[in-house]
Amino acid sequence: LWEEYSAVQESFPDRFAMQQLSDASEIYPVFRKLFEPKTA
Repeated sequence: LWEEYSAVQESFPDRFAMQQLSDASEIYPVFRKLFEPKTA
């Protein structure tokens, strides 16, 4: 599944984001980073 999502991310880098976690405590910091407002 990870390999398939990697292909999607390569095709749509501005619309699809993914990040691998090593510990459950990383979930909220990763979501904050992924959903932070983008600067123009």
